[in-house]
Amino acid sequence: MTDSVLFNTILSLPSLRPSPQTNEAFSQLVCFCLQAEPSDITLKKAAIRKLRTLSSKAESEMEAYWAKQIISSREPNKTMLTFWYYQNYVELVNLEHSYFSKLLKDKKRVLFLGGGPLPLTAILLAQQYGLTCTVIENNKRSYSLACKVIASLGLKSMISIVYEDARTFTAYDSFDLVYIAALVGMTESSKHEIILSVHQKLNPGALLMCRSAQGAKTLLYPPVPNKTITALSPVFHINPTSSIINSFIILQKT
Repeated sequence: MTDSVLFNTILSLPSLRPSPQTNEAFSQLVCFCLQAEPSDITLKKAAIRKLRTLSSKAESEMEAYWAKQIISSREPNKTMLTFWYYQNYVELVNLEHSYFSKLLKDKKRVLFLGGGPLPLTAILLAQQYGLTCTVIENNKRSYSLACKVIASLGLKSMISIVYEDARTFTAYDSFDLVYIAALVGMTESSKHEIILSVHQKLNPGALLMCRSAQGAKTLLYPPVPNKTITALSPVFHINPTSSIINSFIILQKT
């Protein structure tokens, strides 16, 4: 199935909330993005931007659905393990940790921008590596659900959810590692500006982890712009070739 057929299928969905029809459409899109070459992309820039927006909304609805499942579960940790993309997150976070831990030794206060209704990266960093995390979220529904998820998992002492916009947040210099989620900054200019702005507010030695996308996976997520990479010279630029969807770059404030 081509990207244009997938785009039209998703465009015609009656709802982006989880359902057999919606789940199948986005499952096919993910499979296409994992298998296709950049030359297989036929959509124009405007259609790609629209597809990313639809994918972003669908991802938020999916996470909200799973957040509610976890919150209402008698065994929330077991329920979380059945989240459709749980293993993908585990593989990505483990890979990211293997790189940023080379640069950060003892100080590991983590800030995550754009955690969504199910802040799984922060959860995995806390559960698997014992890291204390703060998550900034500017969507009221996502903030409310994320708080309840963290409480249900018994992680309130390790993960704080803050309802605020990343642009007005002032305590960046309190953290050793700052994550910027792949969906923070949906246009090239906004992503570039956000990354530069956050980078400028970090203390020397602090790291900035920017999730990105490469090749056909850019149909799902906007990549970190080339001008950002040129301007800030990443310490690491990792593009996984497995089923991991996101690539990432790691910047270090000098």
